Amino acid sequence: EIIDLFLPVFDVHTHGIQAGLNLVQACIESGRKHDGLRICDDLLSLNRYDLKQIIDERRAQLRAMH
Repeated sequence: EIIDLFLPVFDVHTHGIQAGLNLVQACIESGRKHDGLRICDDLLSLNRYDLKQIIDERRAQLRAMH
């Protein structure tokens, strides 16, 4: 439910990185591969190199989904 409520209004610049990472984790847990990858792309666009490894790990988890 949280994904359906929050995903349509999520903006990484407004809601921040932590909210984005939490939303990606929710996408992983609920099998929403494409939504999670889109959010990862949004997070990567911030050019936060200190978080790149974490985001890359989440992307790998999402890509491994069928």
